[in-house]
Amino acid sequence: MASKNDHERVLAVQMCGRLISGMNVMGGDLVVTGYRLAFLPLIGKHNLRLSSQAAQVGQDLHDWDLSPQRILNTIILPLTNPVEIRLDQISSITPTRRCALLIRWSDSAKQRTSEFAVFASRLNSLWNKANIASRDQLLATIKTVLPGGANR
Repeated sequence: MASKNDHERVLAVQMCGRLISGMNVMGGDLVVTGYRLAFLPLIGKHNLRLSSQAAQVGQDLHDWDLSPQRILNTIILPLTNPVEIRLDQISSITPTRRCALLIRWSDSAKQRTSEFAVFASRLNSLWNKANIASRDQLLATIKTVLPGGANR
């Protein structure tokens, strides 16, 4: 996220899941600084590649035509990229669903949208009521540092 020369103060770190069509597809942390909002996935590309190599060994050992794990890893690989959003690029951030935040921003003249479920702890289910308070607290923190504040 920030280089060693940057002294970017972290204002909040919240456990979350990246949602696609309402389904939690990648867990990670949502980090808020005075300059950006960043989603840092729990699974990195390096670990996914190691998992695929191990699955290949199993596939060869058992003489399988394909490996379900390698197929899953291929599908998940694009989701392992961190998402960094400069605060001045955010056009709106709104609560959705039970505990999610929908973030809209412009990146190089392209409109982007991501939805993140916010969790009170790593072990909470999506429907736990404690997640709503965690989402609302994170949203309040983000709105205090957004240019234009709560107007977004």
